[in-house]
Amino acid sequence: MEKKVHYYHKTISIWNLLCDHHKSLLDQTSKEYINLLSSEMEKVEDSIKEKEHTIKAISKIDLARNKLLEEINKEFSTNIQNFFELNGFFSDLPFEKENKHLNKFNQVLKECIKSIQEQNKTNQLFINKAIINLDKIKNAGAGNKNYNLYNSNGALKK
Repeated sequence: MEKKVHYYHKTISIWNLLCDHHKSLLDQTSKEYINLLSSEMEKVEDSIKEKEHTIKAISKIDLARNKLLEEINKEFSTNIQNFFELNGFFSDLPFEKENKHLNKFNQVLKECIKSIQEQNKTNQLFINKAIINLDKIKNAGAGNKNYNLYNSNGALKK
């Protein structure tokens, strides 16, 4: 039981790190959007570099998570492949039964990832609109007619 508690604490520590880094990534992604809105391209580039650094850190933590799962599987002759199985493995520990720390950390992590994905979509939409507007300006300056196949409602023009 003592070894299981040791692995539980290591698991909680890794999930805590994952949450911290994903929260940081969410903050950086939101900051990137603010910089996009204010057209501060140097700051956008800096925030992209920050995000890349954080993503690399998350990858290292993920490698540690995989290594920990391998250790648990070897030590306890199990074949844990996903969070549900890992959570079940630790579910007999009294403090996990009472507080469900691992499940709570995982919920926070899932919410952070979902928010990051939504913010990235918003950032990409903004960038796409900016590119379209730049193309319109470029075409207007060159005297080219900008042809639209669809109206503002998204219906095909006849």
